[in-house]
Amino acid sequence: GAVLAGNRPSYDVSLVYQDFDQNQIDLITHLLSVTKSSIEKTLERAKLAPFSPVLLKSDAAMEEIFRLEERGPEIKGVYVDVHGRRHYPLGEAAGHLTGYLGLISQEEYDQGDRMRFLFSDYKGRSGIERVFDGVLRGYHGGQQIEVNSRGKALKTMSERRPLKGKDVYLTIQGGLQKAVYEMIKDKRAVIGMMDLKNDAVIALVSTPGFDPNAFVTPSRTGER
Repeated sequence: GAVLAGNRPSYDVSLVYQDFDQNQIDLITHLLSVTKSSIEKTLERAKLAPFSPVLLKSDAAMEEIFRLEERGPEIKGVYVDVHGRRHYPLGEAAGHLTGYLGLISQEEYDQGDRMRFLFSDYKGRSGIERVFDGVLRGYHGGQQIEVNSRGKALKTMSERRPLKGKDVYLTIQGGLQKAVYEMIKDKRAVIGMMDLKNDAVIALVSTPGFDPNAFVTPSRTGER
C-alpha cells in the first residue's frame, strides 16, 4: 500500500567545542548558509560539554553537505550525522488524517520515559500520529562510557541497542485519498468514504487542509 507517513534521511551538522577551530567560523557560515551569531550561540552551549557534539544545523541541504565534505580535511570539529525525519508523501491531502509531530515540551520530557524520549524528540500532536504515538515510537539506544577528569571518553562500559517502533496499517487508499482531496481542495468540506463490503474507511478528507511536513522541516517554520 501507499505510505502515508514514513521517514526520510535528514543530514544534521554538529560541532565539538574541544576540536573546533574558531578561525573557521567565516568559512562555515558560507558552507552551511548559517549566520555567525548562530555559530557563536552554538559554541556557548557547547562549552558546557566540550567533548560532546552539539547540533549546529538540522536537516541541512545536500548542496551544503557536499560543500562541507569537499572542505572536510581543513575543517576541524564539525561532523555530519544522518537521522530519520518524518515525511508525509500526500502532504495536505492527508494532513488532518495523519496529523503531525511537534517537539516535546520540557514538562513532557521531565515526565517521559528516558528510554523513549530525548529532549530533541518529536511527539504526535494530532491525528494518527497522536493516537498511535506509543506504538510508532521505539526505544533509544545508549552507551555507558568511562571518561577521564576532563570528560574525555576512554572506553565503552556497556551498550544498549535501539529498538524501532511498530508500523501501523490503515485501510485508507492513498490514491483515492489524493483524488478526493483534489476534488474539494478549494472548498470547505469533509468527505468520508467506506468500502461497503467490509465497512473499512478508505478515504477521509477535510479541507482546508494543511501540510504536516511543515511541522518537521526546519526551513518551513514560517508556515506553521
